[in-house]
Amino acid sequence: MVKQGHLGVKSPEEIVETTAEIADAFEVVQWFMFFIEVKLQRALSGKCDEEEDTFDYPKDSDGSAKIALIAIEKSMAAYAKLHSYFPEQEDTILNALSLLQQIKRVAEIEFPNAYNFVRPGFDE
Repeated sequence: MVKQGHLGVKSPEEIVETTAEIADAFEVVQWFMFFIEVKLQRALSGKCDEEEDTFDYPKDSDGSAKIALIAIEKSMAAYAKLHSYFPEQEDTILNALSLLQQIKRVAEIEFPNAYNFVRPGFDE
């Protein structure tokens, strides 16, 4: 980017904007890196506890799964953004995207009602 600035290919404003987009994408990836596992572990643990319940109310496990699924989707979008700036890292980024897609697919099967969970203050 520095070269593009020196050559006049990109304006200083474009460089600042691009740098901010890259930083945001990295921040999203780092923020959700461990968050997804924790939320899915909570969802699975909660699901085991809820199997004994016979009440018909929104399940906490679906709420945790929904948050994990949202985090997966945001992470996938961030990786796609990074891929557009770092195509030479395609193998690494595609591996991460593939893994996230697999996790998402399993979570959607395990928690089919997760997307229907209404988070107070967020989905209302």
